Order: sequence, then C-alpha cells, then structure tokens
Amino acid sequence: MTSPRVVVLGQLLFLVTQALLQHASAAAAVKASMGAGRRSLLRASKNEACQALKGAVACGTDTGCTYMAAVKDSRGRVRKPHACVALPATCVAASFDSRACYADNVAGTVCRYDGGICTEVRFCHRASLSRNLCERASASGVEGGCSWLTTMIGRGRNRRRVSRCAATPVTCSEAGTDAALCRIADMNCAMRDGACAMVATCADADSLQACSKVGVIKANQIAGHQSTECVWFTRRVVRGVVVQKARCEVTPQTCEEASSRGLCGVVAENCDWGIPPLLDSGEDLPTLPPSSDDESEYEVPLSVAPPEDTCYLVDTCVGATTRALCDGVVSESCLWVAAKKNSRGRVIQAAQCANVPSTCEAATLPESCDAVASQSGLNCAWAGESCVNVETCEIATSASTCQKVAKVSCSWKLPVRRSGAVVREGSCAAQCKPSTYKRCVGNGVCNDKNRQGTNKCANALTGCSDLGGYKWRHCDDAA
Repeated sequence: MTSPRVVVLGQLLFLVTQALLQHASAAAAVKASMGAGRRSLLRASKNEACQALKGAVACGTDTGCTYMAAVKDSRGRVRKPHACVALPATCVAASFDSRACYADNVAGTVCRYDGGICTEVRFCHRASLSRNLCERASASGVEGGCSWLTTMIGRGRNRRRVSRCAATPVTCSEAGTDAALCRIADMNCAMRDGACAMVATCADADSLQACSKVGVIKANQIAGHQSTECVWFTRRVVRGVVVQKARCEVTPQTCEEASSRGLCGVVAENCDWGIPPLLDSGEDLPTLPPSSDDESEYEVPLSVAPPEDTCYLVDTCVGATTRALCDGVVSESCLWVAAKKNSRGRVIQAAQCANVPSTCEAATLPESCDAVASQSGLNCAWAGESCVNVETCEIATSASTCQKVAKVSCSWKLPVRRSGAVVREGSCAAQCKPSTYKRCVGNGVCNDKNRQGTNKCANALTGCSDLGGYKWRHCDDAA
C-alpha cells in the first residue's frame, strides 16, 4: 500500500511538468508569430516597393518583382487589373493569383495553378495544360526532359486532336507500345510488330526520319551495330501506278557499288549512269570471227547483246554530259559551254564540256579561248575562227586585250556611234608617248582639220592625233 506522502509528491511532480511544457509551447508560439510577423512585414514592404513601379518595363527592372497583365473578358472589360507584386518565394505562396503562379523564376521551379492552389510541377504529365508550360518544364530538367505530343484520335465526326506533355524516352524500350513516344525517342527508334524497336541498319528504316538518323546516331548508343550512312528514296507514282516504292538504302562509296540510277546520283565521286564512252564508241563490243567455209570451226552468234547501263566514273571532259559532271572533273581543267540557238530557237551547237588548253592556239572555241586567258594569264583573243595570242596592238579585238599587250604600249579607241548605229568599230593602236610628250589641253586637235580651240592648242604643236581620247604631240617621233 502506497503511502500518502508518495502520492502527494507524484502529483506535485506532474503539475510542475505540465507547467514547464505549457511555458515552452507558449514561447515557441510567440517566436513563430514574431517570425511570421517579420516575414509578413518584409513581404508587405517588398509589395509596396513593387507596386510603386509603374508599367511592365519598370517592373521588369527589379528581379524581385513580377508583372501581372490585366485580364479582360470577351467584351473587353477589365476583370483583373494589371499589377506589379513581389515575386513569391514558393509555388504555394503564389496561390493568391494564377498570374503570379505562372510567373517566371518562382522559387526557381515551374508551377501549375489548378483548383485555386499553385503547386510545383515535378512530373511531365503535370505540365499538360499548355505547350508553354511543357517547354518550361523541359527547360528546368523535369524528368530529364519533356516533349509536347499532339495525336489524332477517333473516327469520322468524332476525330479530334489531343495534346499532352510526356517525358522524352531515352531508349526505345522506354517508349513501349506508344507510337508517339517512339517517334520522339533520343535513339533511332521505329514501331515494329506493335512495339518500339531500334533502327540500326538502313534496311530497317521505314521513314525519312529513321533513315536519316542511322548515319548520325552515336556508335555507343547502338550496341553491336555499326553506323552506316543511308539515303532515302521517295515513292514514285506514274499515272496512278507505283513504279518505285519508298526505301532506305546504303549510300555507295564508289561508282562501281551503285546498282541503280538513283544510287549513282548520290555517290561522292563524279559518277554518271549510262553506257561508258568506250563502249559507246564500239571499241569493247564483241566482234564476229573471220569468215570461213568450214562452219564447224566456229559458231556464229545469232545476236549480240547491247551493253547495259552502268555507273561509271567521269574523269575526262569529253565524258561529261552535264554542267555538274563537267565541274566535277578533277584530272583536267574543263569548261561547260552552253548550247547555242539561232533566232528561231533551234539549237545550232549542242552543249558540251570543253577542255581548257594551256596555250591560246590550242583553244577551239571562243569560250575556251577566254578561259585560257583567265586561268593562265595569257593575252588570248578570238579572231575569226581561231584563238591567237595578242602580242601587237593591231590584232587586239577588245579593250582588255589591248591593255594587256606587253611589248608595245597600246590605247583602245572607242567605237563611234551615230543615231545608234556603229559607223566606226573600236580599234587598238600604239600609244605614242616619248619622253618629250606634252598633252594638248582643251578639245582642240593640232592639225588643219579642226580649228576649234586653237587658242589653247597652238599650231606649232604639230603631229597631234586623237588616240583613245588623249591628244599627244610628236607621235610620229616615237620609237
């Protein structure tokens, strides 16, 4: 049996303990209220500072403030006026207004306003409210990156567009059976047998996107497979009939590896599809055996099979049939000469790829003659039916060739026109400039044919003539 003294002592100890607990809770409540009051005072002062900023530009200058645009109804009436408030510290603190919830840099996270509460977006599917929210979630690194997907569901009148925000899958297995996720996966994936599988070879690609990603995907992402460059050929339809199915093939590296005209056109080398020039000339065609009276010595072939079209390398100017092939020849210097037509539009000279020679005399076309002059630096000009090297003033046919004459100083005389017609062709003559020359001033010419300006050009200055617009004296005395 417990004594009365022990019972009294226990009751006193219980009362003291209760008093101490109440005092501690009261002190904590007072401290919390003082902290909340301090924070509310700081927030109130920050709000007052932000509200003092007028306009979006002024509000944007302060990083601690956010501008909320005015909200209007369909009739243009303002339902919520614009305001500049302090940037909330957390998403929950921005629950007072949806505009503050969707403001940038709210606690460094992405927030979503739903049901009057502003919450943080931690998963991509929570950002399905808008594309902007999904892109912001992807930029902030939610689930490693988010993608905005838009798909069509339903049939007929019920067909509609549905959009959502989903996490971007890294591997094909993460996409599962979702075709939309398989299309945006980081790896080269495609739907096969109802599941998302990796496209490692050109033959496995069934679309342009998958075909183009085979050659650019990293080798370490394709375990056990080697990345190969591929080329995509679209479907060809002629008169409603599919003559070529869409396909993805390996890009050939040489002309011999190309088995079709399309593959021949994508080779890095200078290739052309058709009969090689040697076979076209008949040099490699099979020949019949010599005639003989004894038919048992040989068998006469009934027919000779024509040569087949192949992809061959074009390394000469003669074998180039287009401008691109002509420009692609690296072993020779080639020039593409366009076709020439008469006034009726008929082709009188077919287009060809001409070889640019090293001398003027070897050029056989006016275009190749000009090419020799531009590439080798020679002074070539087309005179009549041949290309000549201009070494004297008399054979120069243009102002450029006249000025390039090295041995003699020449001057080009401009052609004379009257009423639009050329009455005198341009010519090149020796420019007489001895050491004692003097230019005649004014417009006068120092001879008896023209007396104009005799006061400026005296008659004593004899021998002056008009050479290229300049009046010189003592031209006859030039060496």
